[in-house]
Amino acid sequence: MPSVRGRVNETSWPGREPLGCGRPIVRFVELDDDHAFELFLEVYGTLPRAGPGGAEHTVRALDSVPGRAPKTVLDLGCGPGAHTATLARSRPDTRILALDLLAAMAREANRRFTDAHLQDRVQALVGDMARPPVRAGSQDLIWCEGAIYFLGVTDALCTWRPLL
Repeated sequence: MPSVRGRVNETSWPGREPLGCGRPIVRFVELDDDHAFELFLEVYGTLPRAGPGGAEHTVRALDSVPGRAPKTVLDLGCGPGAHTATLARSRPDTRILALDLLAAMAREANRRFTDAHLQDRVQALVGDMARPPVRAGSQDLIWCEGAIYFLGVTDALCTWRPLL
């Protein structure tokens, strides 16, 4: 059985502000065994969603966001793209950049976006939610459905707030 452990990331990245409000970000989950990681992908990569909930929960949460409808959304930890596609269908004028650390998840998300005819305004990239590849102030909404615990709520909010 692989161990699950935390690790400390570097506090900065070239050209970026320090992460986690200037202190190291601790990732709370890391599989240290390649075989265990492959098994994780085999299970989660084939599920309709990589976490709990359903489309109705995504829509309910999105409907509770105050203010005008977002024109840009950064979806962090998108998994296989189920909730991202729901966001896109619920807000047809919104452009969404979805990130997942796992290439297999980003590939599956893009396949789903293409199947749903959303690829013109929704794209998944391989990327780290601790270092989203967007400029400060460029996003109207940051969405993270079921993955914020990977960074920890405080560190995630401190890292992501400048992007809005």
